Amino acid sequence: MFIHIRTWLIILSLTLIGSACQLSKPANSSKSAIKLCYSFVSGTQLVAQYAREKGIFAEYGLDVELTQISRGAKATAALIAGEVQVCQVAGASAIHAAAAGEDMVLIGGLYNTHLYSLMVRPEIATAADLKGKAVAISQPGSGSDSAMRAALQHLNLTPKKDVTMLMIGSQAERLAAMESGQIAGTLVSMPETAKAREKGYRELLALPTINVPYPSGSIVTTRRFLRENRPAALNLMKAITASIARLKQDREGAFDVMAKYMKLDRQADAAVLAEGYEQLVRNNLADLPSPTLEGLAAEITAVAEDNPNAAKLKTEDLVDLSLLRELETSGFLAKLRK
Repeated sequence: MFIHIRTWLIILSLTLIGSACQLSKPANSSKSAIKLCYSFVSGTQLVAQYAREKGIFAEYGLDVELTQISRGAKATAALIAGEVQVCQVAGASAIHAAAAGEDMVLIGGLYNTHLYSLMVRPEIATAADLKGKAVAISQPGSGSDSAMRAALQHLNLTPKKDVTMLMIGSQAERLAAMESGQIAGTLVSMPETAKAREKGYRELLALPTINVPYPSGSIVTTRRFLRENRPAALNLMKAITASIARLKQDREGAFDVMAKYMKLDRQADAAVLAEGYEQLVRNNLADLPSPTLEGLAAEITAVAEDNPNAAKLKTEDLVDLSLLRELETSGFLAKLRK
């Protein structure tokens, strides 16, 4: 069994060595500066990337710097240290931080189910073929950890008993391990599932099809930031919501942004981009970026199996929906939908 608390605390202690940074305003500018991080390279980061590239953050008085911090535990540690003000991470990372007594709150959620596909080597034809084999996740307590457990459970396979779960790292590292034969399967996020199929790997299970509630695209900050910078936080949620609305009407613009950040060729990878847009924008992106309370409660229970401190948490300890309610009551959402 992975020791989730120890893994998270080690990463946190290393990150806290750096100096804390607070929200600031750029020189000669009235825009509020926010450092927004995301924990891995994936099409699921498209909303913030699109808002940055299309000037939507600027329209709402924000100067947003996007930063990629590999792995959710490091991202939440940077958030606590004040090195960033907002992060998009899997819900499990926020739960582990809150269970350790850290100031952590979800103010939004872009995706409320697992978006990975379980990709396996060509010789794995059925779930039964995975028995006795190894699969890979990024690290304990990560979104890929939760997703792999959900996938194995759906396939009637038990971690450790039927299948070995190895901690290997990033998606690229996991795919390299599968190519070398070290593992039989791993989780791949969209739109790179299409590329994995092109390489001959088999999609054993597309997790969106089983629709397990899970806060996979959580927008997380600290209550301190929310208290001290509420206008900026409100404008951030306005920009995120506006970005979602525009994305759903701008297929070509979405392709351009996705190709840029994922280093895909606009022409050669047209099919990959099309699949990513359909799955990530059309089929699974919430119109209102609200986190799933059902999924959050289920993940608290799952985390508590290895982290007893998490059992003390309640969903209301982790969520602040006041910004989203203000978008509704102020008429912002109604205007946006016209």
